[in-house]
Amino acid sequence: MRSIIAAIVTMIVLFSSTVAHASTKQCLAKRRAAGFSGKEWLCNKTSTFRFVGRISRSGYEIYDYRYRFLPHAGGAMHGGQRIKIFRGGKYIGEYPLSPPPVVNIAVRGARLILSTDDADRKVELNLSKGLPARILVNGEVEDFAR
Repeated sequence: MRSIIAAIVTMIVLFSSTVAHASTKQCLAKRRAAGFSGKEWLCNKTSTFRFVGRISRSGYEIYDYRYRFLPHAGGAMHGGQRIKIFRGGKYIGEYPLSPPPVVNIAVRGARLILSTDDADRKVELNLSKGLPARILVNGEVEDFAR
């Protein structure tokens, strides 16, 4: 029984490190394509960069970017979440979010759907005609940034 549990734990650890490595590679590739470097866009073991989906008609590619970093030894951990938007492989811009709570991001057709686990309603944005200059998420107004 212990050997089965040990094998399962080993598989989980290997799978999670493979997923994190793939996320880091994708993050670095997109960061280079966007012309960013350094701390404004971290790509390491404390960040995730996940493709969420493609908006129909407009072709926007939506990514969920989450990051954490320690600014200095003994300091408090910092972090955040951003919705990164590309089109045709080129960086268009982003919406910086203000977690907690973390925002769940999904794409359905021409709509970007934002929700949190503890909220009973979702924000649905129709992106078929462009990106709004501002969005309201969790009571916070978030400005589109390039």
